[in-house]
Amino acid sequence: MIKVAHVSSVHSRYDTRILFNQCTSLSSKYDTTFFVCDGKDNEVINDVKIRNCYVVEGRIKRILTSIFILIFYVWKKNIKIYHLHDPELFFLAVILKFTGKKVIFDVHEDYYLDFQNKSWLNSNSVALTAKIYKVIFYFVFRFCDDVITVTEKIQGKIGCDAKLIKNYPDLTRFKSQSGVEKKFSAIYVGSISIERGIQAILDLKNKFALPIAIAGNFADPEVEEMVLREVENGELVYLGFIVPNKVPEILNSASIGVHLVSNNENLLSGLPVKIFEYIASGLPIICSQSETWEKYFSEFPTVQFVDPYSSDDVEIAIKNCERITPDLLIESQLRLDKKYSWNSQHNLLLDIYDKACAY
Repeated sequence: MIKVAHVSSVHSRYDTRILFNQCTSLSSKYDTTFFVCDGKDNEVINDVKIRNCYVVEGRIKRILTSIFILIFYVWKKNIKIYHLHDPELFFLAVILKFTGKKVIFDVHEDYYLDFQNKSWLNSNSVALTAKIYKVIFYFVFRFCDDVITVTEKIQGKIGCDAKLIKNYPDLTRFKSQSGVEKKFSAIYVGSISIERGIQAILDLKNKFALPIAIAGNFADPEVEEMVLREVENGELVYLGFIVPNKVPEILNSASIGVHLVSNNENLLSGLPVKIFEYIASGLPIICSQSETWEKYFSEFPTVQFVDPYSSDDVEIAIKNCERITPDLLIESQLRLDKKYSWNSQHNLLLDIYDKACAY
């Protein structure tokens, strides 16, 4: 089998897009390795070999050293295609190309908007850094064999012949179960941060009879302290990090799925797989207003769009969710299965790899 590798210096080894969608799909036809940098033991999941490279503490040190350290870990003579997942790996893409490898760059989000929301960059640095990266990526993307991304909006900004591989769910993993006891009134699964709406989620705690559940990793110690304080008060349950293949079981224990991202244009312009997963699990959903999200999810009768800062909006959405019937939940699941299944993206991804291997 032809050997291929995915590389990330920041994403979790259990990232849904990388491991459970892309790598798992490729493993049916290619010898697939996923290189990560988390300090954990090597393992194999769904025939994908997960290999830890190294851990560098501190953001700046990681950015400055990761490329040079990574090349010693990931470069293998018999690997034909490298699929890179982080903006800081642009120089690694150049090195790999000069050594004769095929390189695919995966743009998960709008990098240029992302710089505007970096708290570690001051206002004077943001514009300059964004311009530097824009120039770098203009040349790097054209240097790579393929560039892929998640939405049409980001595809238009990249300015090269980028292909779309969208964050649609693998629906075979999600089955709503009737008769399951609902332990939680609402649930959020994902990275836990201010930008991703943790404060708006905490503000829900007095609006339900049952506790709210949160699962995922904390973005910083301050957010962790804030959440655990509410856990001590008994109004919130923190479930820790849930491995993606265990997420369907957790979602079935809740009544409503929530995704209340704050005014972060980068996050709101992406395509969150968790909303698809909530629909697949048969949950009513309350999520933030977003042009991109409404484009995809307004056709689902079980999705409510709100201003996360408006208590009135949220309360109306909760009441609407409580009125949603089982028939409407099934209708949403059927629409999802018809239009937004990972199976369609699986075929597109394999086509990209097959063409890369053909020359």
